[in-house]
Amino acid sequence: MIQANVGVSEDGRLHTDSPEAACLIDLLALNSEDAIEFRMTWIGIIAMTASADPALYRKLMGFPNDLPDLNPLRPPGGNSRPDGLALSHHAQKQRGELPESY
Repeated sequence: MIQANVGVSEDGRLHTDSPEAACLIDLLALNSEDAIEFRMTWIGIIAMTASADPALYRKLMGFPNDLPDLNPLRPPGGNSRPDGLALSHHAQKQRGELPESY
């Protein structure tokens, strides 16, 4: 399994240190002018909403109420990260530790 962090620069471009993620960004044209414009529009909308309408911001950026419990699932070959179950968003919500928004 490949894990990669992807970030957004102030100019709206996606960036990563992972060659695999960089390849996917290129393949899907996620740094095209249209993709960047779309991304920056939504970043602006979310930022305005955060200050103008906190309830709408929580609706846009909050976690869903029905987070799935993946604990009972058993993937083929077993769980390669069993410690991850305690870190899951579902488990955090059950413990009251999940933040209000992403």
